[in-house]
Amino acid sequence: MLKLQHLGCLIITIIFSYNTAFAADAEVKEKAMTPEQQNAIHQSLAASLFNQSWDLLLKEGRTSSDEELLLDTAHASLYHWRQIGQPVNILRGQWMLSHVYTMLKHKEEAKYHATITLNLAIEQKIQDWDLAYAYSAMARALALNGDKVGFTKYYKLAEEAGKAIAEEGDRKQFEDDFHDGNWFGML
Repeated sequence: MLKLQHLGCLIITIIFSYNTAFAADAEVKEKAMTPEQQNAIHQSLAASLFNQSWDLLLKEGRTSSDEELLLDTAHASLYHWRQIGQPVNILRGQWMLSHVYTMLKHKEEAKYHATITLNLAIEQKIQDWDLAYAYSAMARALALNGDKVGFTKYYKLAEEAGKAIAEEGDRKQFEDDFHDGNWFGML
């Protein structure tokens, strides 16, 4: 099922790219998608690929092929979020990349994407759920890299930000994710 979803996303991406590439032709340009239609497709693909990334992260007995697909879906999701241009969506795409690289134990990439995630949250003054997850991403990446001091700092910031999440359901989701035990021996 997952491969069919991935194939469907790939087909839509190819069609979308074809439409965009040939929009310069006057006749085709008249038939090209509107910016609103393009954004709707990007949003649908971004969300679908983000959810596929989650499914692959949670998959029992994940293979190396699954991990390659996981990296592809996470990167593709961020690509489509970028096309829409909303900072919070770009932050979430960067967060997913950080989380994927952390869970796959790719130290440098995990820290790189966690840094981007946190910088976006701070620069854009993004709060609540997203700030808590940004701090958590940095804490996990630093834990993976064996940085006890940095881990402790960002773990505490994530914990505090998590307690401040306004929506009870969002707060519970964050707490469940936060206390999942994947702290690479730091706790």
